[in-house]
Amino acid sequence: MERDRALDSEVALHDELTRLGQKHEGGDLGLVLMNYDPVNHDDQRLSHVMNPISPDTNFDTIRLYASSALGNRYPDRFERMVEVFEARTDLLNNIRTDLVEGKNIALITNHGKLEDIPIVQAALVCALGDEKYIKRNAIVVSKILTRLEAFGLPASSVLSYLGHTFFSIPRSKSIFRSGIDNDIAQEENAIMLNALQQYIEEGGKMVAIAPSGSTDERNYKFDDLTGLTLQRMSSGTANLLLLFDRILPVSVWLEAPKGHKFLTIGELLSVRAKTETSIHECMEWIAGETAGLARVTTVYESDRLTGIARAKKIGKLISERANKALH
Repeated sequence: MERDRALDSEVALHDELTRLGQKHEGGDLGLVLMNYDPVNHDDQRLSHVMNPISPDTNFDTIRLYASSALGNRYPDRFERMVEVFEARTDLLNNIRTDLVEGKNIALITNHGKLEDIPIVQAALVCALGDEKYIKRNAIVVSKILTRLEAFGLPASSVLSYLGHTFFSIPRSKSIFRSGIDNDIAQEENAIMLNALQQYIEEGGKMVAIAPSGSTDERNYKFDDLTGLTLQRMSSGTANLLLLFDRILPVSVWLEAPKGHKFLTIGELLSVRAKTETSIHECMEWIAGETAGLARVTTVYESDRLTGIARAKKIGKLISERANKALH
């Protein structure tokens, strides 16, 4: 009976992932929706929570996929992103030292597009300048990546060149309207988080996470983007981040026009003596920086700010940052 319930939830999840995947088809990545075929693609199983890093990974492969992911519109944007990281020499030196000393670093970002998290992480690891750091990498992504094909390969296989890949069930409202059993979804995410916790207990790991758990919500007036909402992270995610030694917050807007700033790198923060509230404050900082990059009102769904306070804070950030020069 329990197995039937899990299978029903797996089918319900993939029915919804089919619908969501259709929205992501095409684009710069040329994404193609894959069939639900867990016999040949084991990572589509609800119970499959991690793919290991590819043994054939190297900087050339990472650079190729990351640059290709940005398409013809921004052919040099990935290398520009690497340069922005390389300019932060003190930051890179601190990251190298922390990793060698066995400290764990969480790279956290907003999540405007499916590809922004791996591209930011790829830029950071390339900027570190030594391929040994690739093997310290991991990334947490949505289960939807097991249903999409990029560059003629399953997207989950492409991600394996960047590091270990952990799969979560997205927390979007549509997912839980789809018929998936909420208890099973929570159980599977808990299993994934436990596997990730065991991974970082080895020490010296760098894990990329979009704490909101799903792509940022967009508001439009006609065809014009007017606002972004970063969904509030769960307590489970906040508590997971508290297990890291350091957090590096980054704001990215891959859709910024040429010549405009598209990346803001924060400071490497110690998690020691931090609380869940301080983790939410990191997300508020990311939302504020994203407002300047995207040039639209950007809100993080936090209970700590009222709607009026949010509007004032974000409005001020837009005016201060919208005209900053490209790094």
